[in-house]
Amino acid sequence: MKLIHKLFVLAAITVITGCSSKNQPLVIWTDNVEFASYTELFNASQKDIKAVCIYKENILDSLPAKKGERRPDILAGSWLRSGMHHNQFASAGRVFNDTVNPENFYPSLLESGKRGNTQYLIPVSFNIPVVVFDLNHSDDLKKKGSATSISVEEIREFSAEFNKTTRDGLYTKMAFAPQWNTDFLYLLLASRGISFTFKSNQILYNTQLLSDYRTYVEEWTTSINTSTNDEKDFAFKYLYTPSYKQVLQNRSLFAFDYSNNIMALPDELISKIDFRWVTSNSKTYVAENDIMAGIYRRSHNKSAAVKFLQWFFNPKNQEQMLKRKTSMNLDTINFGLAGGFSSIREVNERILPVYYHCLMANVPDAQSIKAPGVYPPFWKEIKADIIIPYITAELNHSQNIVSITQQYADWLKARHEE
Repeated sequence: MKLIHKLFVLAAITVITGCSSKNQPLVIWTDNVEFASYTELFNASQKDIKAVCIYKENILDSLPAKKGERRPDILAGSWLRSGMHHNQFASAGRVFNDTVNPENFYPSLLESGKRGNTQYLIPVSFNIPVVVFDLNHSDDLKKKGSATSISVEEIREFSAEFNKTTRDGLYTKMAFAPQWNTDFLYLLLASRGISFTFKSNQILYNTQLLSDYRTYVEEWTTSINTSTNDEKDFAFKYLYTPSYKQVLQNRSLFAFDYSNNIMALPDELISKIDFRWVTSNSKTYVAENDIMAGIYRRSHNKSAAVKFLQWFFNPKNQEQMLKRKTSMNLDTINFGLAGGFSSIREVNERILPVYYHCLMANVPDAQSIKAPGVYPPFWKEIKADIIIPYITAELNHSQNIVSITQQYADWLKARHEE
């Protein structure tokens, strides 16, 4: 990890002092630390282009480049889709060639980088929802369902069979509760077709669908776990450890998480648990912070940007990235390529299992992958500050709940006053 951060520092110095005006470097803005290593590998592979990485915590918010700062040529990171609506990207169509074939990518992910018929963003990596459970339950779950995935309805069904109470009705075992994890609550929301759009400083959504969603979650709670209070009491008593440890106590059956967190666990912990990719309506919903890459519209070095992206999306080069990461022990707490599954199917099916043995014959089904929609600017903050708190307040029957519309208006006002 320290080595990667040193590479970012050296990159910044290079941009400021290392190149003449006639030989400017290819500048990559990223919020993913692993791109520093990839850039170094690219530079070692050829001598024509000097690429440097600059870390930006919020890439789109950092545009345009400040006075005296070299503008980026490539933007590579999370939460970039909203930039397509603000014309921040040039067409990335020239990246595709005989080696970088669009058919090599997960179709839904690649399609999500288009506006109209033009490809502006190319998917880099992604993560998907997963439930983990004690290895002792593997055989039973295999008999009842798939060996690689589990649907939301199956989680609910299996939970009812696992639960145990005392004569007084106190739970000694509770398999799973939707409200234990706000990411799971949001997954249920997205999988039921609920989306939020923005128009004239208003937030728009289908109120009936949201009401139906609330009813669905409440019915899950009352039919499986008795009440919200029972779920909260159980969590307070027993679920104070990381998700993978919770299931090893055999108090709960499932713990919900995302692939990047589970796959990054040490082998000795992975060997004690099993997992299934979570699906809903036969789809596996990709986490919204997936990594994308695109060519900045105002780049002065678009030809070099195309060459870097062609190099990056070559499966053979991604294999070298993974090999280098392992051999140099670079940031091994991060899973896979750029913190997730590669957007290239071949890499996940043939190369990743070499480094992550639990993925052998256990990679997600390509046709089930469903990419996030195009979200509005500041969606990360709006989701965390407004949507999730509103949903949890509704499900907990809190008093004096402020509507999403009013919260958004207040949020906008506070932002303008900053």
